[in-house]
Formats: sequence, C-alpha cells, structure tokens
Amino acid sequence: MWLIVAELKTTELPPDICRAPADIANDGYQITINEEKFTAKTLEGYAVLIVADAAGAKGIERFDATAFTIEESNAIREWVRSGGSLLLIAGATPYGKAAENLARALGVEMSNGRTNDKSNRDTEAPLSSILYTRENKLLADHFITQGRDSTEQINRVLAYTGQSLKGPENSVAFLK
Repeated sequence: MWLIVAELKTTELPPDICRAPADIANDGYQITINEEKFTAKTLEGYAVLIVADAAGAKGIERFDATAFTIEESNAIREWVRSGGSLLLIAGATPYGKAAENLARALGVEMSNGRTNDKSNRDTEAPLSSILYTRENKLLADHFITQGRDSTEQINRVLAYTGQSLKGPENSVAFLK
C-alpha cells in the first residue's frame, strides 16, 4: 500500500501529528510528500492520502488563505469516489478555513471556529480538550471504534480543541 502525505505547512502541529509520517513508515508503508498541485495524475497509484492541518500560505498562517483550489478539491473528491482513502485533519482556524474547499467538495460543512466542552474534558489535559468515551456516550459504536476484535476496540478518544463538522447526508458521526 502507498501513502501520500500533503506537505505540512505549519510548525505548530501537536507532536503526535508531526511524528505520524515516521511512525507510519516504521510500519512498512512508503510515504511520499506531495508539494505539487493535486490532480488525477499526482494521485494516480496511491491508496491513501493524509492531509494534516494544511495551511493556505506556506510559512504563513493567514485566516483567509485556502490550501486547495477548487480544481484540486474536485480531483481529490473524484479520487476518493474511485476508491482512494482520505484522512483529512483540519483543526480550528486557520486550518479549517484552509481546507474548506476540499471539505465542501466532499459534502462536509466546517464551522471554522473552535469547539470546547468544559463538562466533557479530561481534567489532566488542556482546558480546550474534549474527552469522548463509551461511558459518557460521546463515543459511538462504529466499525472504526469497534475494531476487528476486542484488542482493537477504541474506548477513549481525547481531542484537542478543533472545530465542529456536519457530514454529508447518510454520513455517520462516531464522535458525538
């Protein structure tokens, strides 16, 4: 399986995201960093695309800059419809706004704000975190959270800030 990772255009990513490419490579996957415009040709031959907090302007965190043109967004949408797998990580502003064209092409509405839930946070974590668990009923049963067996079951997700999303019709939210 091949993995293509969009260029990370920020230096303020959480350490877990920054080290993700190295962790994935250690698991035996080949990684390609993409610095070109996304087209059907650049996506050809790849199975997975991970976009992690892409910013609209390289080295500059502007609140009005887009990371993906409409043409790039449409190319990625068609690639997904043809069987490609996309993990889009787009936190709060400016990253949500930067990924808005791509999200819209996929039928996802982004709030472009910050989401906080003081009553469902891990008291050991930063104030802007939200704790999703089966116990607090914020983590839903879904094939992703259930895993293939009990050893892969996810029972707790701690999210750091982020934004609210509304998926397309017939989509399923597993973080409530």
